[in-house]
Amino acid sequence: MSRLQTAIDQGNASLKSQRMALEMRSRVLSTSDEVDALFKGVEGANQRFEASIKGCRGALLDLDGGSASSPSADDDRRAAERLGRALTNFERAVRRSLRYTEEGQDDKGLERFRRYVTDRFAPEVTHTVDLLVELHNQRVTDGQNRASLARRRVNVLVSVSSLLVLIVGIASISLVEKWLLVPVERLVLAARGISRGEYRRKIPVEGDDELGQLAREVESMSSSIADFQKQLVEKERMAAVGEMTASVAHNIRNPLASIRALAQTCQRDPETPEESVPTMKTIVETVDRADRWLRDLLVALRPVRVEATLTEINDRVTAVASACELSASRRGVEITLDLDERVGSIPVDPRRIDQALLVLVQNAIDASSEGSKVAISTEAVDESEEVLLKISDEGEGMTEEVQKKLFTPYFTTKKSGIGLGLSLTQRIIFGHGGTIDVDSAAGHGCLMTVRLPRRSPGRKGQDGTDSNPRR
Repeated sequence: MSRLQTAIDQGNASLKSQRMALEMRSRVLSTSDEVDALFKGVEGANQRFEASIKGCRGALLDLDGGSASSPSADDDRRAAERLGRALTNFERAVRRSLRYTEEGQDDKGLERFRRYVTDRFAPEVTHTVDLLVELHNQRVTDGQNRASLARRRVNVLVSVSSLLVLIVGIASISLVEKWLLVPVERLVLAARGISRGEYRRKIPVEGDDELGQLAREVESMSSSIADFQKQLVEKERMAAVGEMTASVAHNIRNPLASIRALAQTCQRDPETPEESVPTMKTIVETVDRADRWLRDLLVALRPVRVEATLTEINDRVTAVASACELSASRRGVEITLDLDERVGSIPVDPRRIDQALLVLVQNAIDASSEGSKVAISTEAVDESEEVLLKISDEGEGMTEEVQKKLFTPYFTTKKSGIGLGLSLTQRIIFGHGGTIDVDSAAGHGCLMTVRLPRRSPGRKGQDGTDSNPRR
């Protein structure tokens, strides 16, 4: 940009010097016209001639001063000196011719002056001014060329700068769209999905920045809402089932009690035929069996209350394994233990944990064939502050369809039992703020994994499930 401005300034200076040179030639040549009036003795001619000479000298000074800062100031100065000498000679010639006139030699003086103007002064002035004009024309042309070159450079620079700005702008827009707009749009879509009840929706936002963390928090919140909703539905369903079952059990137990009393009375009555006594005994045993089933049903549907105290989990696992040892040996199944000493004590209800573990271990034994093993292990997970309890067997495993219904009340694959053991176990684990997962495939055994927090569980619902389950 500075080169362009310099070229423009030089061109303007050359144009100015060119105009002053042309003006100088016009002034000098016009001065010669005043000589005729001077020789004719016209009044005031002498003053006008002096003024013209003075104007020419002033123009010479302007020409010399205007070119002082130009690149070719020496050439301008030499041309100005030549014009100055020509002007001085012209003035001397006029003065000399005037003396001839004053001495009475008018024709000689006038002719001498005209010959001087024609042969020497006019050609010299014209040649000098033409040289100046040509010199300044060349300078103007050079200045225009330099200005054009500088202008092209400026245009190239502006074009390159504009292109760079455009590229940077496009790149910035792309980065903003990739890093900000797209993740935000995905979050908005996820939020709309959550508002429609799609609580298990995954948000495809990666990275460890604020948007990535926000996406993970929204996913966690949505999953928690889904779990809580599932727990709430289960809680309401179990409450309704419990209420209905309690009413049915009450209405059934009263007639059963009457039937049992009548059967016992008939059994003890001496007048009862001897062949009817075994029948009465069978009736009493059947009623007792039905009563026990109703009691178990009411216990299974009753809300789980957890009274947590610091308990050594490894001790509880060892106790449950010992309690199941006899049952395992009868089936030819071996129980193995792998206990992590880092587990230590955690806040649990020992009675409830024993109850849940007993169901899981006994189910594993029942699913095992003779000569197989049931493995029980504990593990401390430092990263998540959890304790893992794992019970695995080498049985026939379960299909996906069975796994989906595994914790549903009254669902069972056994020939005996009412299918409430695993449902109760799940509620006990939930009541401790934990989770229970099943990993199985048909023909490949089964692995049950219980996760329990090291810290005390949060606020519980009436059925013992955590108000914010992690499942």
